Amino acid sequence: MTDDPNDITPKADYIKALRAHEANYPLLIGEAVDNALDVGATEISVEINTSHVVVSDGGPGVESARQKVFFQLGNHSPTIGGPIGRYGMGMKAQAIAAGSELKVLSTTHSETFAQHVNWNAVMKTGWRLSPPLITAPLSPHTGTQVVVMKLDKPPSGGVIARCREEIINMFFPALERCRITFNGETLAPLGLPEMSQVIECDVEVRPGKGAHVRAGLLAEAGGRQSEVSLVYGHRALRSQCDFGCGDYSGLTSMFALVELYEADGEKWLLQPFKNGLKDRDSDKLEDAIEDAIRPILEQCHAASMDIAADEMAEDLTASLAPELLPARPRKKKLITVKPPPPPPPKPPGPPGIVKDVLPDLEGPARATRAPHMIIEFVKGLHRTHGVGKFEPSRKLSRIQLARDDPWVSYWLGRRDREAAKSALHMAALAVYFYEKDCRQGDIEPFGFRLARLLARQISAARSVG
Repeated sequence: MTDDPNDITPKADYIKALRAHEANYPLLIGEAVDNALDVGATEISVEINTSHVVVSDGGPGVESARQKVFFQLGNHSPTIGGPIGRYGMGMKAQAIAAGSELKVLSTTHSETFAQHVNWNAVMKTGWRLSPPLITAPLSPHTGTQVVVMKLDKPPSGGVIARCREEIINMFFPALERCRITFNGETLAPLGLPEMSQVIECDVEVRPGKGAHVRAGLLAEAGGRQSEVSLVYGHRALRSQCDFGCGDYSGLTSMFALVELYEADGEKWLLQPFKNGLKDRDSDKLEDAIEDAIRPILEQCHAASMDIAADEMAEDLTASLAPELLPARPRKKKLITVKPPPPPPPKPPGPPGIVKDVLPDLEGPARATRAPHMIIEFVKGLHRTHGVGKFEPSRKLSRIQLARDDPWVSYWLGRRDREAAKSALHMAALAVYFYEKDCRQGDIEPFGFRLARLLARQISAARSVG
């Protein structure tokens, strides 16, 4: 680096900042596998243990003259990093964070070259590589091997297992046409799950730029292939997410495969580590997907609302103030009776019947009182009572919230359960305390008044939620 005030070449200390980050092994492996798939490799091997991470491929290899693509931050090449690669940072930045040494061995039809870099040495000597070792091809098969060594924080068994799972999720589209092995195990493709009421269509946000969508209700809810998978080329940018689903809930009962496509002049802009979109059209795409699969989303939402209402009613009842809660049975009180001193012995008399009398060691238990207040969600109540109503009874009083009220329905569908519980709890108590004291005379149900007030808050809550 020169003293030129206009020269902004990074200082070697920049590596120190990268090495301060904790290694993300799934991301490191994912970036290396991406590079292999981008050059058309159909055979990829991943090996990870406590001493190194090795990713090998059967691609066309890279010439020694282009060795910098493996080591220079920001160096992006059309050959290594074709359809997916964007910034020339992913694998290199993760390799620097993981270990102090990076080694590359690559074979083309004309040569084999080996190069090795120690990042700690680079911090001392600057951004320069030694000349690579170049020989005639060591094998008739082309390919590249990337090795990260001297790991700063070796992966545990749990981290290695997570790497395997994330590689399957990340590259399930590629596994249909490419063989990937992980520590000697050939990873099986996931395939599409069994679905009913399938919707299949294309949604376009600009000419030539959009997504192919295939969605349906799962035969078995949950599992690895559920919710939404957003796919770009050979990689799933996001799996089991809510992309394009708006505020609908119950997404584990459906699966939607969203495969992005693009024209030459309209490329999708990806997040730096390819874990999502960072594109001006992403919101427009989400809206288009939501419109396309709305029948599926509405069915999932309706089914989940029944479950959510039952669970929320139980939680809300349990959160009532002590004076409103169902009474708990009192524990039996153990009464110990101290026996009287034995009487003085009497002279033996004629034989007779002796009746032993044992003291009652336990007093009678108090009667258990039945519950006298619950909160429940009722369908068809909004038209006559707005948010809800209070139904007093000598045996069991009920605070009933209207399932069909927009405000109540909104909170039941929220993924933030604690926020929903707080909002619905306050609404239930408001209905209870007002109607409890206003049941005499011709008074408009309080639920109507509360419904009008809370309806104004729905759009504001959606905009921040």
